[in-house]
Amino acid sequence: MAPDGVPSRRAELRAAGLKIGAAAVVAAGLFALYAHEVKVEAQVTDLLAGVKIGTGRAGGARADLNRDTPRGWIAAEDSLRKALDLQPSNPYAVAAWADVEVLLAGAGFPDRAPNADQAVARAEGKDVLLPERYEARTLQLIAAGKAGEAETYALALLDKYGAVPRLVDALGRAQRASGKLAEARGNFRKAQDADWRSPRFVADYAQALLEDGNALEAAQAFDRALQANSDHSRAQLGKARALVALNVLGRGGGDLKAAKSLCDAVLAKPAQDVPASIKSHALAARAEARLAEGDAAAATQDADAALFADAKSAAALRARALVAAAARKPDAAASFRSAIAADPYDASTYFDGASALVAAGDSAGAEKLLGAYAATLPRTARYHLALAQILSRRESWKDAQVELKNAEKLEPTNAQVYFEEGRVAQSQKDAKAATAAYERAAQLRDDFPEVYRQMGRLYL
Repeated sequence: MAPDGVPSRRAELRAAGLKIGAAAVVAAGLFALYAHEVKVEAQVTDLLAGVKIGTGRAGGARADLNRDTPRGWIAAEDSLRKALDLQPSNPYAVAAWADVEVLLAGAGFPDRAPNADQAVARAEGKDVLLPERYEARTLQLIAAGKAGEAETYALALLDKYGAVPRLVDALGRAQRASGKLAEARGNFRKAQDADWRSPRFVADYAQALLEDGNALEAAQAFDRALQANSDHSRAQLGKARALVALNVLGRGGGDLKAAKSLCDAVLAKPAQDVPASIKSHALAARAEARLAEGDAAAATQDADAALFADAKSAAALRARALVAAAARKPDAAASFRSAIAADPYDASTYFDGASALVAAGDSAGAEKLLGAYAATLPRTARYHLALAQILSRRESWKDAQVELKNAEKLEPTNAQVYFEEGRVAQSQKDAKAATAAYERAAQLRDDFPEVYRQMGRLYL
């Protein structure tokens, strides 16, 4: 090569060196970016699914969200906020953020309501195809008083995606808020059967059983919810109410001391775990337990405290009404109407209220309460039985028998219906019909000592 080509060669080498250096810088930058993304991905995974322990993971936003307690939701909220700071478009974080903000707002954290609206809008805008997004939207509609729209929305999703437990449970909540109690109970059962590890699904089913008058089954279901999460406040308070109901019914297992202990355990939790709605519910449940054991003064104190914690609480209004009825106050019936206005679809308030008013000597008020039930909810066997008991007290035997036959048609295996038929027959001096009815009641339920006491009086 000619001497004058040497500079050209050197320039080529210099250019090549610069290219190699630039490529190395780019490669180093890409590697650094990749390493950063890998690190961020690992951090986000830890925040959402929990840190690695052996071959699995523990903790994380997903687990905290599923604990279904204020403490769990707040912990999930913190993890999700950090995850979204790292990955603003992470699909699960976006959907779960909407879900947890709606749940916190619904639990009585008023400052979360604006966050909930924004979070749901964000998840909707990004069109995240995850159950948490759809649950958040359904619960938001229910909270806004649009239960019918929520039901339609959930049904469309289930038709599209199949029986996803979280959506089935959300559908049940929408139906409960619409007064479709049998449908809601059926969907709560489907959700808990599909995911028995979710305390929320099991507790929703247990609550539906309690409101339907199945206190024993409800107590057992609440126990299952507590096995899934022993700190589940709603299950603790639900079981307390179920134990009180069993005691009032004279059934085995109605341990009032245990009921009060469950309420005390909830009230003893840190303040952030017991928002006003839960505190009010706990005080109301304890008021019912104290009333059942005959401590009217303590029951009154708890009922007043429950209303002070949350003046709009249906549980608190119900407790106040029960206390008023026990004291034979003239405003007891009006108090039950206030409780029903706060939650018109809790069937137990109508029936427990009617029973309390009858015991207070206000049969007319009790009958009006059952009339309000019939105008709001389907006429079940429980309704016909309760009305028959009121009619029996005023010796309207034929009308009572008609109601009992209606109850028998709806629930031919209800032991309480046959027991009441026996009492009506016995009051009319029809020993043969009374014996047949009592025997049928005893066949259907073996823990029914009152049947045998009544049979013993037949021939006295």
